[in-house]
Amino acid sequence: PIWAVLGLRQAAIAAEALGETADAEVFSESHDDLRSNLVRSVSWAFQRAGEGKYIPATPFQPGGSIWGSANALYPCGFLDPQDPMMSATLAALDSQMEEDVYIYMRRHLWTYITADIAMCHLLRNELDQFYRFYNGFVAHASPTNGWAEGILCDERRGTGDMPHGWAAADYILLHRNLLVYENGNTLELCWGVQPEWLSDGSAISAKNAPTQFGKVNLEVRREGGKLAASFSVDGSNFPSPGKIALHVPRLDGVNEITINSKRFPLKPGPNVLTIA
Repeated sequence: PIWAVLGLRQAAIAAEALGETADAEVFSESHDDLRSNLVRSVSWAFQRAGEGKYIPATPFQPGGSIWGSANALYPCGFLDPQDPMMSATLAALDSQMEEDVYIYMRRHLWTYITADIAMCHLLRNELDQFYRFYNGFVAHASPTNGWAEGILCDERRGTGDMPHGWAAADYILLHRNLLVYENGNTLELCWGVQPEWLSDGSAISAKNAPTQFGKVNLEVRREGGKLAASFSVDGSNFPSPGKIALHVPRLDGVNEITINSKRFPLKPGPNVLTIA
């Protein structure tokens, strides 16, 4: 049902874009009705079956696999990132990790689910957890940059689909989102970039990245203590973002950044800069 809420929201957006106003209204009303009822149902199940510790897989059965509950935040956006039910569920999911990867059962890694959990932490601005699970997911790719659906730790043997297309798609989305992400009406840039990626002489970039605000071009380059970024959005026939935020990770020895030739001071630790 959580995915149905997302589907109705997207259907309303699509109908509006196509000029089908009546359909958009029907989809929007259906979305609001389903979501309000489902919030009550999930809250009841969280307290009853989940005992206030996690959102259960089913309303009437405690325990079991709860990995799908991460989707209440990402990608469905059904719950707010800081919703107490989401906080408790993520804490439960985080406790079910080995080698920084989610486990289907003890000593059995389930690689691709880790990507959704990582994104949940990014949306909560919990960068250390995001880095941890992103790196754990990536570290378990094969030498040919594919993933097994599951990995038996003791045997170091893959199980399930191999290569796993879902995992590959999750990686593309995960890497895209950490560089360019539409967070409601805010365009978030470099939100998940790790400090190690911007060592001396390195650069990161995104070219013609499609977003709901148009195509984004971005480059961030470091030379010694100097950090410079160039950024543009080709937003012809697209709505403008309400805000553009550039995230700069903690970088020792760097105290300012130049963005499109304009200087911005950096305070110690991670910085979030609002740019035009």
